[in-house]
Amino acid sequence: YASYDDLLNELQSLIPAGTTIAGFAPRSAAFIFDQLLLFLFALPLFIWTALAQQTSLADNWGWTSWPSALGLLLLPFLYIGLISSGRRSLGRILFQLRVVNSYGLPLDRQKMMLREFMRCLPVITLTWGAFATTNSITNTFVVVFVIANIATMLIRRTGLALHDYLVGSSVVLDLSPSKNQQASNLTSYIRSL
Repeated sequence: YASYDDLLNELQSLIPAGTTIAGFAPRSAAFIFDQLLLFLFALPLFIWTALAQQTSLADNWGWTSWPSALGLLLLPFLYIGLISSGRRSLGRILFQLRVVNSYGLPLDRQKMMLREFMRCLPVITLTWGAFATTNSITNTFVVVFVIANIATMLIRRTGLALHDYLVGSSVVLDLSPSKNQQASNLTSYIRSL
């Protein structure tokens, strides 16, 4: 390593985030908080769409609906990109949750992206269904997916949801000290050697 800071950063990334599996209530609360936040960001597009349908823009509905549909579809993908870059969502920060692999380390980028895509799949499907021709297959898929996700979390003692099983992740309570505290503890330990 070029410096002790590089070594400390590498060692700090290997410290497990936690091992206490988060229960249904904090996970659900964080998910609902995140989805409401996404909805608030999407609200201007919903309002634009509603106004376009009710006003003189209704004659040009095809022209006005596609920008809204594109924006509403891109919003979850922006969220997925943000989360898969290593950041936590506001809901996870608020409820002190962290997504980890089976060793307690942060999930790698590809698995995190796949996991978040599966979490957002019902929202993406419903958003697309609102603009495309809605059919019962879309609604049935969303209902079955959400029920299967919740059922696996409630029935299994591990507290893992369907998307956790598919990518090998779990959600733990983040009760660890801050990164600065961890770094100072690690520095003190290394200097004591």
